Amino acid sequence: MRFHLKVYVAGILVALAGAAANAATLTLIQSQVTGQVAPGPSGSTVQTDPFAVSFSGSSGSTSQSLLTGEQKLIATTANATPPGTLGTTVGGQLLANFRYDGATDLVIPDGAITWAVDAAFSRQFGTPSPATLTTSAGNGINAVMQLMIPGRVVNANARVDVQERIDGTITNLSPIRNENGIDITSYTADENGLVAAMSVPSFTLKPGQTFSISTSFSGNAISNGPVCANCSYNVTSVTDGQNTGQLSFLLPSSVSLSPLSSGQSLSWISSEPVTNPPAVPLPASAFMLMGGLALLGAKRLRQG
Repeated sequence: MRFHLKVYVAGILVALAGAAANAATLTLIQSQVTGQVAPGPSGSTVQTDPFAVSFSGSSGSTSQSLLTGEQKLIATTANATPPGTLGTTVGGQLLANFRYDGATDLVIPDGAITWAVDAAFSRQFGTPSPATLTTSAGNGINAVMQLMIPGRVVNANARVDVQERIDGTITNLSPIRNENGIDITSYTADENGLVAAMSVPSFTLKPGQTFSISTSFSGNAISNGPVCANCSYNVTSVTDGQNTGQLSFLLPSSVSLSPLSSGQSLSWISSEPVTNPPAVPLPASAFMLMGGLALLGAKRLRQG
């Protein structure tokens, strides 16, 4: 009887080991976060880090985090003297490269990966001297999402640029919406800003394959006035992307994200909850154990 019990226990251990071996994981193997403020603090316009950057300059601020999936920026110009044209550019990029480890192909469902951007424009004009002077201000925002998946590269671009004169005339409004394998599910672009949402269609990963996600978010602000003597004007332009929505990735319930070696976490990635899971057939070893216990019980009844 001891021999049979050992066989049954060994069978269960083998089954459990097989289940552990079949566990599917997604592992972050490379990441880079970039932030830019031009002009920036102490002459530095670009900073990079594996997970997050945040800094400010006289012309704006940038906050980029792969840990939360958020990208925020403010670009400003305040032209209070007659130097002509002033402009600033602020932005950043998130880049994450993942590897899939599992026993079977993994289907990432349609809409599991999304990204949203939300930026507001404002332009203010002071009374120039002399009053006949013409001044103007401009804003721009640009959002690009790209995925490199096995066999193809997909991307989408949502952008808008606007130029306004002191009299309120919009002299330029250039909305851009490009979809190349990534869907732009909502898009509003006008003289007040840009609100857009992007969604990645379904794709399949084989065991051991890698893919990367990249999002770039940048804004600019421009103030224009003539170069002149004995004149003055005040033009302020602000591109505010502080209310930006964040990157989101909902994994299938069968896959988990491997812990980062740094001990940090990617809060924008989560696993779909398991609801009403289907019945899983017992392994053959479990049936062997059940059969053996039944025979043992019958034998004891006969002996009793």
